[in-house]
Amino acid sequence: MNFKWFRFTSFDELDRLYGGADAIITHGGAGSILNGLDRGKPVIAVPRMKKYDEHVNDHQIDLVRFLEKKRKIIAVYDVHDLKKAIEASKKRGKLRTRNRICIEIKKTLDGM
Repeated sequence: MNFKWFRFTSFDELDRLYGGADAIITHGGAGSILNGLDRGKPVIAVPRMKKYDEHVNDHQIDLVRFLEKKRKIIAVYDVHDLKKAIEASKKRGKLRTRNRICIEIKKTLDGM
């Protein structure tokens, strides 16, 4: 497997990496998840959690659970499960998700 990880990068570089990726592993932020879904990539989302002082509340868990129930993403709530999620993403293949879920997420974000 070939992985590239980083904390921050430019939007242009991130866009390039998303385009060439087989799968996207990201935090549970709406924008990051949407970028992967918009490209039809399997998205593995690890929500940032309040109990680890990663965020002020658990709103990322709410979004990740919602999208997991819709079978749009693979959720990882414990990083020890990441390897299993990566294997699952290989079996999942390309998603046809340039549809209502992306449109609805964008509308919600635009309304905030």
